[in-house]
Amino acid sequence: MSVTKDLHNLISVTTAIALTAVADGEDVAGVAIDRQGSDGLEFIFQVGAYTDGSVTPLIEESDDDVTYTAVADADLTNTEASAALSAAGVSSIGYIGDKRYVKATAVTAAGSTLSVGASAVKYGLRLRGAVNPA
Repeated sequence: MSVTKDLHNLISVTTAIALTAVADGEDVAGVAIDRQGSDGLEFIFQVGAYTDGSVTPLIEESDDDVTYTAVADADLTNTEASAALSAAGVSSIGYIGDKRYVKATAVTAAGSTLSVGASAVKYGLRLRGAVNPA
């Protein structure tokens, strides 16, 4: 039995939330990620240039890329609260639901001054016949 060590062709990485400087607690909405051809999705949040405040991920899903609703905890690998950051650092939260479109928002506390961004990693691509699509 062969074990693949090739992670590159099993995942696709894209920007979910462009790196954004936050002043005074504004939320930063991300772009829709189309999950078609993948088994799951992991969001990796990064907080830097931290002065004060916190960031809590909000993960939403949609069948049509028009109407989004909050994801149930059962469709996440951990809770949004457990992925919150209150200092510079990195956290992650996985989506294991079955909706085609998923997006993340960085919800910041009032008075937050920091920079935030997020990457999305689609995984299980080879299992669905897609190899690192653009």
